[in-house]
Amino acid sequence: MPVYKYSALNEHNEIINGSIDATNTQEVREVLAAEGQKIVKIQADLFARSDAGKQRFVSISSSEVGAFCKQLSIITKSGISIIRGLQMVRDQTDSKKVKELAENLNKSIQKGCSLSDAFANCGFRLPLLLVNMVKVGEVSGNLDEIFKKMADYYEKETRTKKKIVAALIYPCILVCVATGVIIVFTFFVLPELVGIIEENGAELPLLTRIMMGTSKFVASHLLAVFLSILGLIIFYIKVIPFEAKRRFKTFMLFKVPVISRVAIDFLTARVTRTMGILINTGLPMLTIMDTLEKVVGNDKIAQGISEAKDKINKGAALSASLEQMGFFDNMVTNIISISEETGTLAESMTDLADYYDEKFDTGIAKAIAMLEPMFTLIMGGVIAAILLSVMMPMFNMMGALSGNN
Repeated sequence: MPVYKYSALNEHNEIINGSIDATNTQEVREVLAAEGQKIVKIQADLFARSDAGKQRFVSISSSEVGAFCKQLSIITKSGISIIRGLQMVRDQTDSKKVKELAENLNKSIQKGCSLSDAFANCGFRLPLLLVNMVKVGEVSGNLDEIFKKMADYYEKETRTKKKIVAALIYPCILVCVATGVIIVFTFFVLPELVGIIEENGAELPLLTRIMMGTSKFVASHLLAVFLSILGLIIFYIKVIPFEAKRRFKTFMLFKVPVISRVAIDFLTARVTRTMGILINTGLPMLTIMDTLEKVVGNDKIAQGISEAKDKINKGAALSASLEQMGFFDNMVTNIISISEETGTLAESMTDLADYYDEKFDTGIAKAIAMLEPMFTLIMGGVIAAILLSVMMPMFNMMGALSGNN
């Protein structure tokens, strides 16, 4: 696991320096924020080794988080103590991770930790939004409602991820089948056929010579090709800075025509749904924007939210601040502007989230409808080139035999 060096301000506004094992800078931000530290600087330490003795934060899926929140919502609403409730979850759940999470939380609470502190230091990489919302629930005394909202939120996140995975299944299957056909024809069928043609003294077409040259090169340098590909993968994962990869992903997300509209709808739904939940808790708008900046999961939008937060701090309205980001549709900012005047901002945010969820579903269906024929044409072109490299010498040989006769 990579090691990151950081500088941060503690609760006494003192600069502290340290290092932490994490998969990326976002995880570092979440861990330090959960500890109440304000980040000044984060930098990957490429030459440091991960300390096996440090605490590890285990990943946990959004579906498991949603199910766990649903159980805690029922437990807290029924009046059962949180310690007894966590024991019930631990004993009854089938998920090993949820079982361990409940056990870790139970131990921390029995040692005197608050529930929010237990969530922040439970040994699992829980979403920062959940940790902050638990803290809000403790202060406001409505933990059951908070857990219910979080359960609904992460269930929707899980459904969205499943839709994305389902959309990628067909292209992946198509690529795998086409790759198998290419390998069989290039490394098994084509060499045998070329050997027969060369024995009869026929001339090989240019396309066939190119395919045969590629095949022989790969076959004779198989280890070098494999190590080169492996080296590129390792270079991408370990050497290229995470921020550079993130910027590239953001660029691709917003610049590729087929993907950009779907991505914008997805992120709009996430931002509005999160804001709706946070507004319902009664938090100040600046605190809401600060939390939203940390949990949105996209650098471009996070930067825009940070700038909007500064404008709100200077007295600007939420709708005007968000409009200057240049990311949201006019409908979003107009509805927010009206809701600010009518006092129905939380409800409007939830309605907007539902609307853009539906737009995202429609966009995914359209993207699949466009990508499927595109992949089919590309793979068909590659396979057609291979088949031509096989068939052309056969036709030439048959023509030469007919001429001799």
